[in-house]
Amino acid sequence: MRGVAALAAAVLTGAGQEGKTCVITGPDALTYAQIAEKLSGVTGKKVNYIEVTPEQSEAGMIAAGMPEWLADAVNDLYSRWSQGAGAATTNVISEVAGKQPIGFEQFARDHVGAFRGPQSAGA
Repeated sequence: MRGVAALAAAVLTGAGQEGKTCVITGPDALTYAQIAEKLSGVTGKKVNYIEVTPEQSEAGMIAAGMPEWLADAVNDLYSRWSQGAGAATTNVISEVAGKQPIGFEQFARDHVGAFRGPQSAGA
């Protein structure tokens, strides 16, 4: 059973978590560039993270049909993340469920086929 599923099972079937709020994270706080590097290693294909400006991001989202107010909200969220809002990690999964959370690299290995995409017949 995966970490979050194990946590949910422990909370729903056990005692002691009533009325509590948990911040659930994986074991590592990664930047998008680090994620691209890990995907490169797992898939054997070069994956690049290309940073875009908030203006480019907003223009792209609006061009794809997203309402301007929502594009602004998404940009605000990305801005907060780039300033470290998502950098904290917790040990909630191991403390409550007794399971170690898996890291992104293991997740990528477990789902490498999805990250590699369709393979040609000769590959």
